[in-house]
Amino acid sequence: MLTPALMTPAVADEIIDGSSETVIGTGGGTKTSPWDASGILTVGNTGTGTLTISEGGAVTNTIGYVGRQNGSDGTVTVTGAGSTWTNDALSVGSSGTGTLVISNGGKVSAGTFYASDYSGSSTTVTGAGSVLTAGDSFIGGDGDATLTVSDGGKVDFSSSSTFLYLGSGTGSGTATVTGAGSEWITGTISESVKAPVPATR
Repeated sequence: MLTPALMTPAVADEIIDGSSETVIGTGGGTKTSPWDASGILTVGNTGTGTLTISEGGAVTNTIGYVGRQNGSDGTVTVTGAGSTWTNDALSVGSSGTGTLVISNGGKVSAGTFYASDYSGSSTTVTGAGSVLTAGDSFIGGDGDATLTVSDGGKVDFSSSSTFLYLGSGTGSGTATVTGAGSEWITGTISESVKAPVPATR
């Protein structure tokens, strides 16, 4: 299921494994904001890793993994107005377990978004101003993925030109949009969505 875009380690790896890192826009984090990881950023490689981006903190990298290898457990939280995580491609729950939380105005972007390539994942976008923006997206590959948009959060797949899959392999993809002001936005997608786009409820 993993595509060539996520299989080419052309640049150095930044790995958060067995530890927790923080990027705080106002200062005091374990990594200075803005943090340009430049290459591959892995949160949870073979063990447990956590990354919290808050108070206007900013992280940029080429490829992001949250829960990369078998048995790993990665968690990334992007919270607070002005807090951002920018990826060319992002995999949440590659072969390990991945959790992504975007809250209180945080923003995450990915040119291509994969949730649960081979293992399980949970992505939550909650609170006014919280946004996940992605291009071609695969939510539930050979693992099970959940994507929850709540309380004014937004997912924006309007730049997807080819693929938007909910359940693209042997796993399942489940999306829920709930609460006033929550949004699920898509553009013109040539490949069929394999499940109904969720209605806000």
